[in-house]
Amino acid sequence: MAPRNSIDDFHAALTHGLLHGSKDRKQNVHHNSLDPEPTFYRAAREYRKKIYAFNPLVIWHEGGYSNTWGKVRGNITGLETKKQGIKVSSGMTNTTQKISINSGHQRAVQEKDSKRLGGFATKCAFCEGERGIPNLDLVVPRTGGNTCGSIKSMAAREINGSIMCATLQKEENVCCPVPYSPTKTIFIISLQGTPGAHERNNGRLDLFKEKWQIACGSSSASTNIEHCPALFDKRRGYGLTQAWIFCLWRARQLDEGAAIFLEDDARLFENSTQEFCDINKRGELLSKLPSDTFVAFLGGH
Repeated sequence: MAPRNSIDDFHAALTHGLLHGSKDRKQNVHHNSLDPEPTFYRAAREYRKKIYAFNPLVIWHEGGYSNTWGKVRGNITGLETKKQGIKVSSGMTNTTQKISINSGHQRAVQEKDSKRLGGFATKCAFCEGERGIPNLDLVVPRTGGNTCGSIKSMAAREINGSIMCATLQKEENVCCPVPYSPTKTIFIISLQGTPGAHERNNGRLDLFKEKWQIACGSSSASTNIEHCPALFDKRRGYGLTQAWIFCLWRARQLDEGAAIFLEDDARLFENSTQEFCDINKRGELLSKLPSDTFVAFLGGH
């Protein structure tokens, strides 16, 4: 998921990878395959933004290799339940920092560590979005009388990724709340109907729509499920990247509050259906993300 203020940056990063190839961790450039994940992290660093993940996760996948968590599906099945979602396990501790961003439906954000990003220290970002802080003198509840202005000053003395920075950034929801916008469209990446694609892709998009309707019930009608056609390309990652680029443009054209992408084997966790099926509740949910979000993972796959 990419919030509106990151759609153009996300589009530019993917387009650059498509045109110039992708770099691996040793900075070698490859043109016969595209690995989107390093592109995400490199672009987030360049734009001084962060990558987050919902916890509990909103969606799970019926099968396949887990690129996000680097685990074979069979190894994470026990952690991925319809009641809990994936918990941060010992196999993930070197890649994540967990930060609570809202009470209510408990969520957390996970930031890739400095080693994965290439490693350099930047000051703690606080309300750096386009709107800034509307009222610097606003007193933030339960902070001992601190104002939004004083918290921003404190953040400037901290380092991004530190515990203190994470604590201060929780108050962005008070100082620079993002006006929520109902996100009506969800883009489903699927090879169904793509010439040359393997026959196992037949009916997968139709099955997604069926499962979505069962999970969401009457709320399913409020969401527009739009096919994001993946192109068949023998080079790894090229067809997927082109699908993202097209549908990011489409999200901008529709003026959506966020570009939400799901693969055609994605399924909603039962504890996420009420907040994610209804477009208004989904908008409120997404508005809780920090202002420096580049992309946010709804699930691990």
